[in-house]
Amino acid sequence: MVYKDISDIKSPCVNICKVDSETRLCVGCYRSIDEISVWKSLSEYEIENIMSELESRKNEYTTKTIRKN
Repeated sequence: MVYKDISDIKSPCVNICKVDSETRLCVGCYRSIDEISVWKSLSEYEIENIMSELESRKNEYTTKTIRKN
């Protein structure tokens, strides 16, 4: 798919932009700093691959955070 407009690009951003220093993941959307910085230039395929990983990243991050506390 070719995006007609940059606003057509899906984004998991929830406007909670805080990066965990250990995992280097945003604790709002669970994307890496690198993924966030190139997001608008990724193909639909690349975006879908990352999007499919976000729920498991969230679960893993939450589990690690609970264990720390």
